[in-house]
Amino acid sequence: MMKNIVRFPIVNFIPWIVLFLSLVITYQVWRAEENMISQAAEARFLNETEHIESAIIERLQKHELMLRGGIALFQSSVFVDRSEWRTYVSAIDPKRNYPGIQAVGFAQRVSAADKEAHIRSMRAEGFANYRIWPDGVRDEYFPIMYIEPFRERNLRAFSYDMFSESVRRVAMEEARDVGVTAITGKVTLVQETDTDVQQGFLMYLPLYAKNSPLTTVQDRRAALQGFVYSPFRVNDFMHGIFGRGFYSIGLEMYDGRNALSAALLYRSGNAAQGVLKQRATCLNGNPNFNCLEESGCCALKPCRYLKWAWTKCGCILVSMPTCWSVFSCLW
Repeated sequence: MMKNIVRFPIVNFIPWIVLFLSLVITYQVWRAEENMISQAAEARFLNETEHIESAIIERLQKHELMLRGGIALFQSSVFVDRSEWRTYVSAIDPKRNYPGIQAVGFAQRVSAADKEAHIRSMRAEGFANYRIWPDGVRDEYFPIMYIEPFRERNLRAFSYDMFSESVRRVAMEEARDVGVTAITGKVTLVQETDTDVQQGFLMYLPLYAKNSPLTTVQDRRAALQGFVYSPFRVNDFMHGIFGRGFYSIGLEMYDGRNALSAALLYRSGNAAQGVLKQRATCLNGNPNFNCLEESGCCALKPCRYLKWAWTKCGCILVSMPTCWSVFSCLW
């Protein structure tokens, strides 16, 4: 008996071949679009994080120049009194020219032997209740003697011995021994109240006696007269640089190289929306500062990839009906 063999003409497979090739092309277009948008997002992210890093370092350098102006004032005068210090700070107009700064001050070195004489001198100046705080017997003290603007929160810092606190002392010793600008790690400023509490840091520049040898560490320690310094409330500092928002970048700044919750210095409002990509950067790489391992961790906002997601969906929604129409016509 002869069996009937049904042969399918190859033309019957053409619609399936066309459908398959259309789907392959759709997938390749999809992947190409995905890679293109991903590379563009990556380039933009790196560009914006580098801009943030540069802006922070540039602002710190600007603040350092301001402190060096204070050092120059002391070096060019026989004695700088409170009125002269107020005039200097008013002239540089920190609120306008250095937005985000809390104050500009001077902390005098006071030995244990000179403590009582220092207190009497300050009381004779009109501060009847003046005392160095916190209380305690120490080899030397660095009370805040001048601080401008001398009002509101800054009044809380007057006569505070910054050398009595460990984080501040580390930066002050570094500035003293090396002769450079030093920045502290994370601290809570004594200016803080119960309202709008922020993390803080301080910048120190050492003041040495005029015409003193400064060749060795011992020379610099012997010649130290005090510190010109500035305290910063971190939120105010960052808003002074970038305004109130980063728009497409979420930013977190940490004290140290590790992004630990206890070391968090600053978090922008949009950083809490999630992390799709992050980049760590250490400000300690700046040779002009002895930053104690401050680092920043930048996080990309989820909305960065919204266009990417819609592009993928659009590619599928447009190509699939087209592929099916071609298939239907050929079939």
